[in-house]
Order: sequence, then C-alpha cells, then structure tokens
Amino acid sequence: MNQLSDNNSIETSEEKEFFERLTKQQQVEKMAAIARTSKTQSAEGVCTALYEAGVCFPEM
Repeated sequence: MNQLSDNNSIETSEEKEFFERLTKQQQVEKMAAIARTSKTQSAEGVCTALYEAGVCFPEM
C-alpha cells in the first residue's frame, strides 16, 4: 500500500493523539460558537441552537 495513503504508517501514536485532540477542540469551538447564538442561556435553548445547526447524537 502507498505509504502516503496509509495514515497508520506515517503517524506516530503521539501524532495521532495530537490530531484527535485538535479535531475534538475544533468541534468544541464550533459548538461553543453556535451555543453563544442562543437567545437564552437555558440548557434547552442552547441545545435547540445546536440541533438547528445540525448537531445530533447517533441513533442508539
């Protein structure tokens, strides 16, 4: 397999952990920006803003 297309062969475990944290932080920042647009500070208001922006949980 081409080494450039196989992320496991070119990433160290530290790099993988870094990118996972970065991705998580980016997602949290996006959600926080959406939450700030809520007209209320209630949990329901914030969750409604997130839901309307397309944030949802996977079906269980």
